[in-house]
Amino acid sequence: MDKRKGVSDNSGGAVWEVVVAVLMVLVAAVAFAQQADHGKDKDKNKENQGPRHVIHGKPENRHAIDMLLDESLDDAEVAAEDTISELKGRFKLDKSKPEEEAAIDFIDRHRNAFGLKNPRGELRVLRKEEIKNHTKTKNRTHTLFEQVFNGVPIWNKRLGVTVYEGDITDIGGDYSLTPDINTNPLLTPTEAIEKAIADLNEEAGGKADINGGFKPTAELIIYPTAKTFKLAYLVKISTSKPYGAWNYYVDAKDGSIINSENTIRHIGPVNGSGLLLNGNTVNIGLYGASSGIYLADGTKHMGNIQPGDFKVFVNTTTLDDTATLDRFKINGSISAWDANGSSGTSIATLFYDPNGDGIIDEGGRLTSGVNMLYNFSQVYDFFWNRVNPNLR
Repeated sequence: MDKRKGVSDNSGGAVWEVVVAVLMVLVAAVAFAQQADHGKDKDKNKENQGPRHVIHGKPENRHAIDMLLDESLDDAEVAAEDTISELKGRFKLDKSKPEEEAAIDFIDRHRNAFGLKNPRGELRVLRKEEIKNHTKTKNRTHTLFEQVFNGVPIWNKRLGVTVYEGDITDIGGDYSLTPDINTNPLLTPTEAIEKAIADLNEEAGGKADINGGFKPTAELIIYPTAKTFKLAYLVKISTSKPYGAWNYYVDAKDGSIINSENTIRHIGPVNGSGLLLNGNTVNIGLYGASSGIYLADGTKHMGNIQPGDFKVFVNTTTLDDTATLDRFKINGSISAWDANGSSGTSIATLFYDPNGDGIIDEGGRLTSGVNMLYNFSQVYDFFWNRVNPNLR
């Protein structure tokens, strides 16, 4: 017993406090370990689940779509109804073959998902481009296929495949289910041209003036309608009266006019479209002049383009009709120019549409022009619509 007055013996209480503290630490440690194990289980379950798949739309061939997505090494998503409009993921290709051939093999292996009976016979390489990427060591490639049947192209039906580091990362486009159609024409190309000229004569109220420098052409195509397909000739005719660059779609069986359009719709701003470097098609503003359709956005409020601003001359070296800096007044418009490999501006030319249809998908340097015009326009739209609307 402690004989000191006023001092009590509390050693027993102190021991219990230590015991309780140790027990609390042990309980916390067990709880933490259980939580960590639970987290590991969740991660393990997540790993077992594999890549995430998302399907947009209600495809009838759902089972085939699921099998396609199961091949993706990463998360994948697809937009599909009767056909696949877009597929994103990472799908292995056979590296022993050229990319375009390996891509067709991949589509052929999943023909039911894509809705094509014979992809090897229905997809034909239209062009292949390398998409330069300054932020990564390797570039992407984009191969554009046109859809054909029995060797006859289906009008405006295409499918694009993007490859990066040997893997497919994107497939998309506007194509059709394999058609069921007889591709043997009853009309000759000459007869189809005569049918189109006869219709133009009626349009002119007499005789159409056909531009002598542009000989009419006729190409056999399959023309998609809302419910079916028609075998047709695409007849191209350039006329000064009535003024236009005409596309005629003439039925190759009975000679009737299925459709016709003046690809030079009017002189002035044109709502067109173009192919970007990433393979996507976007809407862009263009300008139609008597000499063609140019990559100058005449749809914006800032631009004040006049028809007389386009003065075209013939480049005696390339025999191309081009507009140059000293022959074209920009007048505040957004426009895309090609420096033609030069660091100066003396030989810069304004990009233009070689087909005159307002669809800039010919590739090559034009794709860079579309990218330039589109992104400049996006910046303009941002400031016009969001920064200070009161300036309108």
